[in-house]
Amino acid sequence: MKIHGVIVVFVVVFIFSSCSNLGNSSSLEPQINLLNNMQNDIIDSNNTHDKRVEMSLEYIEILMKFLEAKESTLLNNDELEEALNNNIVVKTKQKDDRTIRIIRYDGLSELFGTLERKWTIIQWWDEQGLFVQILNVQGAENVEDIVIVDKDNDTIMLSGGYLTSHKPFPLFLSLWKLIDNQWIPTNNFDISIERDTGIQLFGNMLIIDNNIEQFIETNQQENGFVISSKNDTNEHFEFIIKDDKVFLQQ
Repeated sequence: MKIHGVIVVFVVVFIFSSCSNLGNSSSLEPQINLLNNMQNDIIDSNNTHDKRVEMSLEYIEILMKFLEAKESTLLNNDELEEALNNNIVVKTKQKDDRTIRIIRYDGLSELFGTLERKWTIIQWWDEQGLFVQILNVQGAENVEDIVIVDKDNDTIMLSGGYLTSHKPFPLFLSLWKLIDNQWIPTNNFDISIERDTGIQLFGNMLIIDNNIEQFIETNQQENGFVISSKNDTNEHFEFIIKDDKVFLQQ
């Protein structure tokens, strides 16, 4: 009985905490309702294809305004996803006094196809204020995680995930630098790209495509990503940020 009592108390505290955060952000309720109603219209096949596409693009614009509101930062990942009926995926990282949040919205495949239908938005806040920016517009990038490295006066971000261009899904790494409160793409990869390695560089994106199923995760130092194959998890290689460049460490 005592154990059950502890569990009940924990659940009550958890629910109270969640409701408290949502209550503090009540000024966002009109936007939340608008976004959810729009998503219902996007899903509704009774609307024309063109109208649903138009509403999907408008949804992104309103989502950006929603994230520009300071009250949105009061919601944690789960609360933010739940508030928008799990139509977005959220990942948050803390780096010193800066909080960085990646938000992904997937357009419906029946409207945008299966290959390129993902929008990636970054929201971050620190002592300088709150900022929101779109990183990827209707792309194939499925961002799984990010790492942030500060070097001198530079802030570098490496995002990693997989591309939905074909199966087995290729992996990717995208490199960004924070300049004047804007994330600017940079291709500062110090990697020898040879034929038949399965590694290609396109702008600020490094693509790893070995025609096998691969896994990607952040390393223990939180300064890069480790990539391994499903067939042999002991065989892996690591991409790390050093200074302001990305190196391959095998």
